[in-house]
Amino acid sequence: MSGEKRTYVSVEERELQRLREQESRLRTVNRDLPERLNAIRQQAQREMQNRLAPMEARQQRQEKMVKGLQSDLCRLEKDTQQRLARQHREFTDSLRQQRGEYLRLFEQQDRKFTGMVENERRERQAAVRDLQNQINVIVADADRKQAAAAAFVSDLSKIMQETANLPHDRFAPGHMENIRRHAEDANRSLNAGMPEACLSTAQKAYWDLADLRVLVLQKEREFMFLHQAAMEEARAILEEARANRQYQLEVGEGTERDVFSLEVDHWTDGDLSAYEKQIADLENYLREGENNLSTEQVRDILEQLESLKPRMPEIVEHARQNILASQLRSNIAELAVESFQREGFSVDDAAYEGDDERNAYVVKMKNRAGSEVVTVISPVQGEFGKNTVSVHSYDELFTDEITLQQRAKELVGMLNEEGLQAGPPECRGSAKPEFRDMAAVRTRKTGASA
Repeated sequence: MSGEKRTYVSVEERELQRLREQESRLRTVNRDLPERLNAIRQQAQREMQNRLAPMEARQQRQEKMVKGLQSDLCRLEKDTQQRLARQHREFTDSLRQQRGEYLRLFEQQDRKFTGMVENERRERQAAVRDLQNQINVIVADADRKQAAAAAFVSDLSKIMQETANLPHDRFAPGHMENIRRHAEDANRSLNAGMPEACLSTAQKAYWDLADLRVLVLQKEREFMFLHQAAMEEARAILEEARANRQYQLEVGEGTERDVFSLEVDHWTDGDLSAYEKQIADLENYLREGENNLSTEQVRDILEQLESLKPRMPEIVEHARQNILASQLRSNIAELAVESFQREGFSVDDAAYEGDDERNAYVVKMKNRAGSEVVTVISPVQGEFGKNTVSVHSYDELFTDEITLQQRAKELVGMLNEEGLQAGPPECRGSAKPEFRDMAAVRTRKTGASA
């Protein structure tokens, strides 16, 4: 009479801890990461120059336009353009910061930009008072009123045309339309022979225009600074992820040293690929949204990138733990073999389920009477370092329950002697036929319940 029984043993992670305590080292296969990161920085510098070129051309056009002004706005605009040019130089210098701590750098730049706006307004207010005094003198001179108002309106129109080239619709929507309405009112007053009303309205339009110009330049610079920072950070994180795809894991020393090839994505069931896709999606979103994303949206993406950076070493450590756990299952199998050899069994075959080292390890043994014992060491999902050992007995001759229990107890005893924390064996019904066929074990795509 034959007997087919299953016996379970729960094995904790003490042996795995022993594996960890051995001298183990992770060595990345790709050692050119610094050069690759440097290439990313150089790419960012080239892209920055491409973005700055239109801004610099715009600045030159504005300076050229100022030279053609005929009213008292000429001197005021010259002073303004000098201050704006100085601010532009300071901004481009800040963009050349090395990669790292972008949020902190942005906070510094945000304070600097705000200070620039306040300084610009104070300096302009002093010039405005001087200009107002000159206009008051002109208004008192009846013969010069109309000509001065015409020159002022003409210069205002030129300044508005140049200011229209700024991205005001994006960073200050609606402001330019209000200024145009004031300019149109000033022009109507001029045509109606009302120079005092014309100058008053034109001045209001100019002051609003000057405020708008500074505001838009500030917002444009803030966006460019954050966008470049986020793009460079995304590319650098993605490059680091690609450089961490392969490792060599060394365990032990000397003749007992083992070296394992560690494909991080394989040993984490695709966690690295998912991480790369998450970063790549953010980088693509930034690239495609350069002309329509808001500053706040870019800031949010940069914060996401900063929060994702610590995930990379966690993924590598997860892969390392999984390969050690796989080695632990092989070690347990060796102990099981030694235990059953004492009862006259010898190894017939052994394999990882699905021919995948991440899965259960299965070892099949036979004795001269034709009885077979299959030991399955399975990882416990969600409990790293914990395994269950199921012993499937396929006996050609009758084997009583006591004998089967004794086999399991001897295995438990050996596991405990070797430092593993093995619980008492439990009988759980009939042995499963699918573990008897080792060819099926090797080709199985999904783990069978042991």
